[in-house]
Amino acid sequence: MRAEVFILAVSLTGAAILSPLAGARAGSLAGSEGEVKRRHIFDNLEYGPCKDGYRKYVAAGGHSAYASSPSGFGNEAYVCSWRLNFATKAKAEAAALADCRAGVKRYRHEVFGPCEVVASK
Repeated sequence: MRAEVFILAVSLTGAAILSPLAGARAGSLAGSEGEVKRRHIFDNLEYGPCKDGYRKYVAAGGHSAYASSPSGFGNEAYVCSWRLNFATKAKAEAAALADCRAGVKRYRHEVFGPCEVVASK
């Protein structure tokens, strides 16, 4: 019985402490990954602009999106695109997807799979 009361007290205290912090960040999206639709794990040996592009996406303060073709073990070649600070999330997603699809058409012999939005905010 005491454990249940203790857990409830911790939950309420945590909510009271976090609620003022949530309101403070509401104005800017900088530092947020936003809605992650597919987790992209960057390897330490990976090189190229995609890893840096994802960092720029996370750091962006406005509506932004990051799109890529599938990547992972056995599929080292992929295309990515990021679009930053658009008026709406939907416009950022559409622009990132259009750029990614253009890259897939250009490098179609090296890339496997269609582009999709990885994360957007």
